[in-house]
Amino acid sequence: MSRTFGQAILRFKWLILAVWVIATIWMATQAPLLKNVAISETSEFLPKSAPSIQAQDALINAFPQEGNQGTAIIVFSRPGGLTDADTAYAKSLGEWLASTEAPTAVREVSSIFTQPGTESLMVSPDRSTMLMSVGFNTGAYEQASINAIAAIRNHIASTALPQGLSVHLTGTSAISSDQRTALFEGVDRTTLATIVLVILVLLLIYRSPVAAMAPLLTIAMAYLVARGILGYLGAGGWRISSFVDNFIIVIIFGVGTDYCLFIISRFREELARRNNRQEAIVVTMSAIGAVITASASTVIVALMLMVSGEFVMLQTMGPAMALAVFVTLIAGLTLTPALVAIIGHYLFWPRHDELEHDSGRIWRRVAEIATTRSGPVAAIVVIILLIPYLTLPQLNRTFNVLAELPAKTDSVQGFKALSQGFDPGELSPVTVLLTAAQGNVLDDVTKIDRVTAVLEAAPEVQRVRSVLQPTGDEATSAMFHVDEQLKQAANALDPLIKGLDNPQGMAGQSPATQQGSLAELQSYLSDVGRLPAVSAKPAYSETLRLVQSVAAGLARLTDAMKISTQLDGLSKQMAQLAQTLTSAMTSPSAVTTSAADPSSQLKNMASYLTQMGQAQPALAAQVSYQNALKDIKTLGDELVGAQQMLLVTNQLGMLAQQLQGMSKTLSSPTGALALTGSSGQQLQLIASYYTDLGKSLPAVATSPSYQSILTRLAKLNAAGRQMQTIAPADIATALAALKAEVDGLAADTLALQQAVAAQNPSAQFVPQNLQTLVASQPGGASVPNPAAAAQHLADDLATLAAFARAQLPAATFTPAGIPISAEMQQALAQMKQEVMSLQAALNRLAAETAADGPIHYLPRSVLTDQRVVSLLRYFVSGDGKSTRLTVILKAVPYSAQANRDVTRLEAEVKKAANAVGLQAVTGGVPVILNDVQETLSRDFTRISIFTIFGVLIVLVVLLRSLVAPIYLVLTVLLSYGTTIGLSTLVFQDMLGHEGVNYVVPIVVFVLLVALGADYNIFLMSRVREEANGRGTREGIRVASAFTGSIITSCGIILAGTFAAMMVAPIQTLFQVGFAVAAGVLVDTFIIRAVLVPSIAAMLGERNWWPGKIKTL
Repeated sequence: MSRTFGQAILRFKWLILAVWVIATIWMATQAPLLKNVAISETSEFLPKSAPSIQAQDALINAFPQEGNQGTAIIVFSRPGGLTDADTAYAKSLGEWLASTEAPTAVREVSSIFTQPGTESLMVSPDRSTMLMSVGFNTGAYEQASINAIAAIRNHIASTALPQGLSVHLTGTSAISSDQRTALFEGVDRTTLATIVLVILVLLLIYRSPVAAMAPLLTIAMAYLVARGILGYLGAGGWRISSFVDNFIIVIIFGVGTDYCLFIISRFREELARRNNRQEAIVVTMSAIGAVITASASTVIVALMLMVSGEFVMLQTMGPAMALAVFVTLIAGLTLTPALVAIIGHYLFWPRHDELEHDSGRIWRRVAEIATTRSGPVAAIVVIILLIPYLTLPQLNRTFNVLAELPAKTDSVQGFKALSQGFDPGELSPVTVLLTAAQGNVLDDVTKIDRVTAVLEAAPEVQRVRSVLQPTGDEATSAMFHVDEQLKQAANALDPLIKGLDNPQGMAGQSPATQQGSLAELQSYLSDVGRLPAVSAKPAYSETLRLVQSVAAGLARLTDAMKISTQLDGLSKQMAQLAQTLTSAMTSPSAVTTSAADPSSQLKNMASYLTQMGQAQPALAAQVSYQNALKDIKTLGDELVGAQQMLLVTNQLGMLAQQLQGMSKTLSSPTGALALTGSSGQQLQLIASYYTDLGKSLPAVATSPSYQSILTRLAKLNAAGRQMQTIAPADIATALAALKAEVDGLAADTLALQQAVAAQNPSAQFVPQNLQTLVASQPGGASVPNPAAAAQHLADDLATLAAFARAQLPAATFTPAGIPISAEMQQALAQMKQEVMSLQAALNRLAAETAADGPIHYLPRSVLTDQRVVSLLRYFVSGDGKSTRLTVILKAVPYSAQANRDVTRLEAEVKKAANAVGLQAVTGGVPVILNDVQETLSRDFTRISIFTIFGVLIVLVVLLRSLVAPIYLVLTVLLSYGTTIGLSTLVFQDMLGHEGVNYVVPIVVFVLLVALGADYNIFLMSRVREEANGRGTREGIRVASAFTGSIITSCGIILAGTFAAMMVAPIQTLFQVGFAVAAGVLVDTFIIRAVLVPSIAAMLGERNWWPGKIKTL
């Protein structure tokens, strides 16, 4: 830089200070906070072309109701098993999460309380651990989800847990919340440690609080301004990693302190030469300004070249740190000299007299050794630096998010508790999305099962959940095997078979509602018959015929069980009874005694109607129902009366009583004429009765009493004719003879009554003109009329049946305690035999379909069953084209082993899917992390090449040489390898880390190459400056003497600032901090102090080829 720049600094020093103060205050108070605009979600750092991102987009398209939403898993655990109190607490927590008091970000809660069928998924086999899944309506890394996690944890902390119960939150949202908290804590820790370290080192170097204050103010203002600019950029849509906040602290304080030290050190050197502060500032900025600018340019170029990577975290982290270095450079070039000029004489207070510059005897001696014995020294140094390379083969790169967090973190504790009861892969499973090229993916579920089988056979997989096996248990897949479905259908017929043995058991066996009923079975067989492997089986056609026959028969039986049908049948029976009774009561005939007891039948009918009324209150409210019950009683009474009236013994008794009455009227001719005269009908009725009785009951006709009755009737008939012509004198004798015959007839009738009573007391007979015969008895009794009562009952039952048909068309009824008719028993027996034949046919068909291996089929009824709708909604997309498989890995999902497993699985999944004509994409956290690994691996190669050539070009331009830049870059690369080797030893072997985070090698590479080149520029630019007129070898010694102390101090400060990152609770920050600190120290004390001078000495003037330097 020219003297003009230094002079401008002196002229506008107060303006410069004011501008920086105003900018600092504005950025500190008005700019968006970097932590509020930075992003942490790993998937957001991947390019859109990454397979996991494409899979994630495909999953969101297939299941838009879920989106890219966060989840948390609440883990309840107790060694020895959860208690009832633990379960009660978990239930209450679930109820709170589902209430309006829960955070608004909570979308749904899944547990054994909301989904009882998921106990095998939510409760560990030893019942020591239980899970509760909480879904959010926001992304895992969004502030709303993080706030919800905090609210849930606060609620758990504020409630009384059962003693001994542990409750932790883990899952993507909980882990991201803890990661974010740790990052913010890391920023605070790193900031405090860095500031304290810089202050202490500055005080030790300058032994002046004022001299220490100038660099500190410069660095602080640069940091606040750079952080504010990045905050505005992040708010404007620039994706910035949450890690940037930690890195810009150390890099600003590190390089910023270095720049300030170089400026103040050179200022002291120039002040000692000319004792003029203004001139010293001008000369210092003229000499060192260009070097600092070149040095910073190297760092900025190296960091900017990180944008060439695919990983967005690197794309944004590099430019963000480059911006921070640029702001720091501007602050160093303007604010630091302005503050030096403003402070003036008090800069090195209280030791103003220490202006002499120490020539650096130690570093000159080191340089002399390195330049005198340059070959052996270089060889020894290289050998020593190559020793750590022996650990590089053991380097294990990982991206374990859980390992990043401290062990005491709640999400880590939750994962440990989960792993003790469940497979660790449950935390973040792999998701495979299968899509049909056309049609519904469920049209041929065999394809899904084949892909599932391939995954289950993979040694890396613990289990697979799919629409065919929702619990992940291979045995549950059997429910979708045709042979198992047929067996279940056969077993489902058992209740029907038992019901046919007991008609009361037929209730609820309707084919329209019974699962596995004939209607559903018929539909199922028709659908599954579309599979040639099923319809070609010999038993299929027989099974289909039988199910159709049984369905038709069962439909008829069910129709017979309808209330309207039964009432219609009873009405017809009563109408038929009325006709039968009417016919029987109007023609002479013997009545055959029925085995059925009319009173018992009527009692059953009354019981039937009573039970029906209780089952159907609407029916009982009908007038016809009440009338029917009354009609039954009336009919019973009429039938009892009719039965008594039709008994032969009762009829003979009435006749004997009638004859005895007639005998009393035979004391006068008028009575005789009434009995035997042409106008008298009594004797004719009696004679007709006996004639019909003898014809109807031959056993009665053979009785002596009956024969005597016929003889007496003949005599009475003859006597009657004689009475019409008998002389008056003979009337008395004739009346006496007639009375004697009537009395004899009465006696014979009583004798016949006794004979009938002895032989057949229940004999019944319907005489002709029964009503006339009964009316002729004393008192004029009437004949019972059961036919009319039966007809009344039939009419009321018909009315009631019409009501049931209109208002209760599908209602069925089976009374209890009432005998079944023989016809119904026969129908039930026939139906039972057909059902048993169908059951046997189903079992035969099941055996035939299982013979050649399982045939998969998803019954259509399942697709509309409300009990599995939620299950289908989870596994099958809304358009039916896609289904997802949830793959549980054996390895921890964030581990390096999981990454290796995913690589193999992705290839196998695609191969298996292509084989069955399905398209497959694989997603999930393990796949995302695997893509991160592959992306970072590609980025390392790309960025390292660009960085090397970028730094090389800057060195070539600055040193105006092709030789020196080459070995300078090579020495930095050597230092990098040594650093990674040492880091591997420390991290994996000494500290027990799982490995080195994938981000660490590439970030450390860029930083070490940039910062290493930075120090080499300071050294080699001074070497070139001192070599003019002295020669290269002497120039090295002089330059080392002048820069050794200051470069060493800068190296210690830079290493210390990066080492401050080791206090952060994030493992990646710890590893980067250690590796960069170690690399800087190696570069400061070995590469820059010994190796570079020895190589430069060996090359001599050739260092500057094709350029030249002035020599004496």
